[in-house]
Amino acid sequence: MGTVSYMAPEYLDTGKASASSDLFALGVILYEILTGGRKPFQGDTTTSVLNRILLHPPEPLKPVDLKDISGRLLAVVERALTKHPDNRYPSAEALAVAIREAMSGQPVEPAAPAAAVPAPDTPKPASETTGQRIRVGKGGQGQCLSLKVALRQARPGMEILMLPGVYRESVVVDQDVTILALGESGEVILEGVAGPAVSLLAGGALLRGLTLRAADGGAALQIGRGAPVVEACAIEGGALVEGGGTAPLFRSCVFTGGATGLLAGEGTQARVDGGVFEGFRDAGLLVRPGALVSVQGGEIGPGEGVAVRIQGRGQGRLEDCGLTGAAGAVEVEPDGRVQLTKCRLLDSRYAGLLALERSQAVLESCDLGSHDCTGAHVLAGANVMLRQCRLVGNAGFGLSVMDRGLATLDGCVVQANGGAGLLIHHGATVQARDCSFSEGRSLGVDCAEGGQGVLEACEISGNAGAGVQVEPGGSLLLVRCTLKEGRDTGLLLLEDSQATLEECVVRRNARGGILLAKDAADPLLRGDNRIEDGFQRVDASGKLVKVAPL
Repeated sequence: MGTVSYMAPEYLDTGKASASSDLFALGVILYEILTGGRKPFQGDTTTSVLNRILLHPPEPLKPVDLKDISGRLLAVVERALTKHPDNRYPSAEALAVAIREAMSGQPVEPAAPAAAVPAPDTPKPASETTGQRIRVGKGGQGQCLSLKVALRQARPGMEILMLPGVYRESVVVDQDVTILALGESGEVILEGVAGPAVSLLAGGALLRGLTLRAADGGAALQIGRGAPVVEACAIEGGALVEGGGTAPLFRSCVFTGGATGLLAGEGTQARVDGGVFEGFRDAGLLVRPGALVSVQGGEIGPGEGVAVRIQGRGQGRLEDCGLTGAAGAVEVEPDGRVQLTKCRLLDSRYAGLLALERSQAVLESCDLGSHDCTGAHVLAGANVMLRQCRLVGNAGFGLSVMDRGLATLDGCVVQANGGAGLLIHHGATVQARDCSFSEGRSLGVDCAEGGQGVLEACEISGNAGAGVQVEPGGSLLLVRCTLKEGRDTGLLLLEDSQATLEECVVRRNARGGILLAKDAADPLLRGDNRIEDGFQRVDASGKLVKVAPL
């Protein structure tokens, strides 16, 4: 059973040890010495040993067990193993003196067991004298058989300790109490019988170590008031936060199954510190309009739905999180906002980030990779900022911006994507600075119909298609950019496109530096450009001919 056998009852109750707790451990060792290794509190599992320490006296130690040693040690051992710290020896020195006197055989009066002759003026712990704790358990091990009964007896500020077992009940917590699970993780299970297993309606309540299960496929935990704390709980079926101003804290919890892992209702605020969301069908984290959710260090996914969905006027702030959902990592609906820092948006059938109409997203030092369609997709007036992000290894585009969407990139790496590293299309606008677009299986940058882009101090290299392509209706400004070592042409301009190069370098591209379609206009060159691979144009017969730049 490891060190559990030597833990004092007050430590198991509160997690706090004292000098008297060490005396209890010495009492266990003394008992083992006198009985040839038998422990005073025995059980087949850690939980059963814990229950024996908390609720039962030690296994009887009789004088016959002491063999050739004075039976006076019986009283010494019993006092050292007393449940209440104040009834043990006052110090290690006092325990040592008692042992020596018992071993010497001198006619001394043995120390009386605390249970038999407690000192009349010895104060008992507050939990006994004021009823600050209630123990819940079955088989005679607890003061109450159910949590519901304990809650009826509880007063604000009290602790309710739940012994291992399965409790089939749905409870409402409407006062500031602490509910703690004893035993190992997963050994205290609350199964709801009608709706959520627990409904929290108290602002200062605390749940720790419980496993909560929903009865009807709905949420296992419902929070409707105040700022309760839910710590180290397993929530099977998801949690629902509702009621304007409700602001719970979830710390190191596991959300499994259900349509949604955590749903933050309108006007609520929730904080998540660590924890895991998995097995969700619709969304791991769903933020309703007007809600705000902050997540630090969580792992959301895998699941069949989207890892994070932010609805209109909802806000999400996530830092150092792993985000994986089959339907996408992060989806920001119209007028929603999200801020992601040091997050990993990986492995979906669609996109790492989907920013819809009028939404806003700021991503800093994030990874967006291994998505079937695109690392990030920006639509219809959405505004997205990416700083120091990596969009790598997506089967489709690295970043696609369409329909009047706006994207700003600073210091990003866009690499090894199946489609264009950057697609600017249908009235979208993109500004990129100090970025690289490389090793793609298609184009590095594609400025398509109606797209507008400004690339400054960017490097476009090693792509299978053209480094940069400007399609009809597209307009692109390249400032101090390098287009090099592509397996096709450095810059491809189609008819009715516009391109301006200012102090750029175009070199070592397999099919020439700049290629102009038959009716394409020459690019506008400003400053000191270095076009080492030359200009080529497709003539009326479809052949490539070298031309001099204007």
